[in-house]
Amino acid sequence: MKIKCLEKVSRKSLYIAVSVLLIVVTLLVAAVVILLILATRNSSGSAGGAHEAAKDQIIPVKQSWSDPLRPRDCAKTEYLQPQPPLLIISLSGLTKSLVSESFPTLLEVDNFGVSTKAVLLCFPSYNVTNKLAIATGLFPQAQYFDPDNAGAAFNGSDFRAKQPIWLAFKGQTNGITALHSWPLHPFENADHPDYYIPRNSSVSFEEQLNMALNWLKMDSTVRPGLIMVSCDEIQEAFRTNADESMMRELLSKLDRSLSSFFTQLYDEALLDCVNIAIVSDEGIYNGTTRINLQHSDNLRSYDPGTVTVISTGGSDTTNLTSSLSCRKDDAIRVFQPSTMPTRWHYGDTDGDIIILARRGMEKCRSCKRKKESVFSGYDYLDESKQTVFYAQGPSFKSGAVLPPFQNVEYMNLWLDLLNMHYVPNNGSVGFMNEALTKPIKRERSRRFGIRECPFTHEERAINCGGCTALQQVRVANWMNSCTQPNRPIVMLSSASPLLCYQKICEKLIIRGTSGDESRALVELFHSNNTLARSQTQCLFVSSRYEFQCPSLSVPEGQELHSLSANPKKVLARIATVHVPWNALFVKDVLKPLNDYTLAISRELGRVISITGTAFDRNFDGLADEDKTGSPTHLYRVLITCTSGWSADGFACRNPWSTRVIAFIFPHMDGDINCLPSRELLLQYTARLRDVELITGMDIDLPGVPASHALHLKINVVTQLW
Repeated sequence: MKIKCLEKVSRKSLYIAVSVLLIVVTLLVAAVVILLILATRNSSGSAGGAHEAAKDQIIPVKQSWSDPLRPRDCAKTEYLQPQPPLLIISLSGLTKSLVSESFPTLLEVDNFGVSTKAVLLCFPSYNVTNKLAIATGLFPQAQYFDPDNAGAAFNGSDFRAKQPIWLAFKGQTNGITALHSWPLHPFENADHPDYYIPRNSSVSFEEQLNMALNWLKMDSTVRPGLIMVSCDEIQEAFRTNADESMMRELLSKLDRSLSSFFTQLYDEALLDCVNIAIVSDEGIYNGTTRINLQHSDNLRSYDPGTVTVISTGGSDTTNLTSSLSCRKDDAIRVFQPSTMPTRWHYGDTDGDIIILARRGMEKCRSCKRKKESVFSGYDYLDESKQTVFYAQGPSFKSGAVLPPFQNVEYMNLWLDLLNMHYVPNNGSVGFMNEALTKPIKRERSRRFGIRECPFTHEERAINCGGCTALQQVRVANWMNSCTQPNRPIVMLSSASPLLCYQKICEKLIIRGTSGDESRALVELFHSNNTLARSQTQCLFVSSRYEFQCPSLSVPEGQELHSLSANPKKVLARIATVHVPWNALFVKDVLKPLNDYTLAISRELGRVISITGTAFDRNFDGLADEDKTGSPTHLYRVLITCTSGWSADGFACRNPWSTRVIAFIFPHMDGDINCLPSRELLLQYTARLRDVELITGMDIDLPGVPASHALHLKINVVTQLW
């Protein structure tokens, strides 16, 4: 018993001893660690103290100008009064493809500023004409000067009505202007900018931007409110045949200069106080093939290049045109002012013949001079010629992307940014509103909806030729039983009180009265009504609107044809929509146009078609006051939906899915260039706005939002549906 007690005491003592030993070891280890830490701190000395002090004062990393998270408020609010300065930078020769390959700075601007899918040039796509279009908003035919004649003067009587933005800004606001390397031609004799530095090829883009920065940093009493800079380095590199590596280096240098400029503006707290727009006035095609026109010895004047305007001096223009046209290689296309595409807005030129070289072609006679390495001036439908637009600043939205547009639209943007009154131009008021935070609301000219023609409640078919009594009864029954839309398919308006419409089934006929011989037909095609149904030659009018048949005299060499894309439909036989056309025009133009319309209607399922006549005898693209006699043009507008149609089938279920393609054809004696039908149709495409101008009518689509409707009106078609 005693032994057991001793064993318990010994075991307990052992446990206690081990526990004490573990505690002692732990304390010793802790002491060693503490000593090591103290030793480390002592050896660090004052350096450790400095490190701790630095931790208490963390220096923030400076943000980049392109940081999407940085604040974008103008710190120097005095720059915002009366409006922020506007800086316009033109990089001649810069195209969409070059930006995606070599201009990351512009892509950064795109992230927080405004851009567009494409900017299309004016015809001809020369540097000078398009720089003027950017500065004035005028098509070349309204600029009234010869781009190849540096001494040509602008029509002095047009100065008040047609001014570049720098003259208009000074005239309206007495604002200060500065131009660097931007050509004054043809305004040399007008008031010069307050600061002007003429073009000098030895001055780099970086130096130009440095000068712009100096102007922006000036005191408000002498600071320019409008600065315009033009850089031609890309253009000159193309023209001197720079190789690929040289071009890459140049573009990289220009990009660095632009990025540095933005950085300096940011460092000066000016980047968010200035509206900056970067544009391009020319896209250049590199590499050409020569076309020797030796057989054209009877030309009175001839200039090499891509677009040549020829005065024949009394020679037989028709024979001369025929001798130049219908080349198998389609290397050149030949036009007279009366046959030029309306979309060019170049038809009232003084020349008798216009020769256009196709992409990559150069015209010459005898071809003795040195071959050019690059050329401009081709048709702007070529996607390689499309240029760019980037903008940022306090007046611009962030992240807005505009649809493609022509460069004449810029002028209205400049007017809004500079808070100016309207200056006449060829752009469309309101298009640039989507780019601006606070666009100026401008009044547009008022037009009134076209009224319905006087009518009775009788619906008989009046025989205008070729109708039997039975056919008249059948047509009358058809008109009395067909479905009438409960709302207009399209809304048409005009400043002229001489137009009215007739509503017959799904068709809408617009006709002039009291000496106005305009005609138009609105019809709906779907997959079930594109097939021919009637072989009869019966012509008639409805007694609801007409008491007698129209005069249908057909001059020699012409044929009477319906405006309908399906002329064999019964209602296409309404005499009111029959118009005499040249026989070759019917063969080369009207028939291919009708075939295309019906094919597209079958493919897309449903298409609204508007076809009509226009009168433009001076080929300026504007409707004549005298709308009598043989029409000078035929137009057609096709409207469809990329999504489904509404329940009544007269509009798109989603209005934003509405698509439009338009054509304007001169009433010519066939196709002198012998083009395949699709090439011919593409050549004579037009903007919906061009159709409105040449007819004097506004065409609106019910339910389509105003902004999208404006896009549809100014959209330039670059390929057929």
